[in-house]
Amino acid sequence: MTLIKTPLAATAIAFGLAAGMLGSAAPASAQPAPPPAPVQGEVPPTWAPPKPADFWSGQPIVWSSGWGGRWG
Repeated sequence: MTLIKTPLAATAIAFGLAAGMLGSAAPASAQPAPPPAPVQGEVPPTWAPPKPADFWSGQPIVWSSGWGGRWG
């Protein structure tokens, strides 16, 4: 009976080590670089209202074309 248990245990350990190596290799791959940050604001169209200020609460005021366009 010990003859059967020993190869079975050795096989189980070998498969366990192989699975551990394969499992640890997946997180080691690097993620792709994130896309570059967008430029600070867009060029306002000719129909845009005048810019209210250059800064508000320490943040620059830039043109946003989302939802019809606005300063924000």
